[in-house]
Amino acid sequence: MLTVATAGVVALKGLLTNKSGVHAQLQARLAAEKRTIIDVPEAKVAVGHYTLDAADRAIGGKYPQMYVYCERMENSLVQKFQRFSGTIDLVVELRHSSDRLESLEEESQYYLEALLSVLENSRGEWGDGYYFGGKYEVRFEAAKPGGRHFVQTLKVKVSVQVHIA
Repeated sequence: MLTVATAGVVALKGLLTNKSGVHAQLQARLAAEKRTIIDVPEAKVAVGHYTLDAADRAIGGKYPQMYVYCERMENSLVQKFQRFSGTIDLVVELRHSSDRLESLEEESQYYLEALLSVLENSRGEWGDGYYFGGKYEVRFEAAKPGGRHFVQTLKVKVSVQVHIA
């Protein structure tokens, strides 16, 4: 059953990192608004469920970062004779850092809007029995000291229907 979650995480990471992924959406949004953030680095997308401290120590404090992981699986047997027929909840944890609190929230919002744009454009079948209906939930965490400056974390939870024979 672990492969069900892993395949979902890999599919979502692929959507975020492909040529029309988060970075492309961010660039397009900023260009449409004729607005620039001084440094718009491409967000590093990794697979794993890490705390902020553990990620900073192990991977390094380069921001923005996105972590994709499976938070929950439910085999509800919607289709009775399938090996897995239910829902997996995938999470994209977006972490952004800035030396100024005033700009941190605004910059984080731009990355979030780009991420949500990717999700909205990827409704439907992701392949191999994975279906995304477009429903997501966003949780905003308060900014706190982290990395070299301040870090804000935004969590986007995506429910994906899975039917695998």
